[in-house]
Amino acid sequence: MNWAAAKTQIHSLKQTQRLIYDAIAVDCAQKFSVTFSDCSNQHRWIETNDSLLEFIESRGIDVEHLYRAGECVSCRTKLIEGEVEYHQKPGINPGRGYCLLCISKPKSNLALKR
Repeated sequence: MNWAAAKTQIHSLKQTQRLIYDAIAVDCAQKFSVTFSDCSNQHRWIETNDSLLEFIESRGIDVEHLYRAGECVSCRTKLIEGEVEYHQKPGINPGRGYCLLCISKPKSNLALKR
């Protein structure tokens, strides 16, 4: 028996198994929709994005922003429906019914108004 070949096959099987587990984890992750009231397109949230701002930009939607740190409120957006969570505490309160796209992620399906 060729032990080097057997080791290579075992390593290859472990890599394949890891890829399958990762794919299942992504598929089982929360899948929220993000919709803008002035746009008929509904987008599926992808957990690999760091923020709603990054996600929205990756979809080719223009959103005003400056620093991406939750300090300037330039990305403040009306939250029509749904909830967000912040990965850091906003430096400035966006106000009731608003969210800061640069430091937030969806906790549910979202409807936003630019």
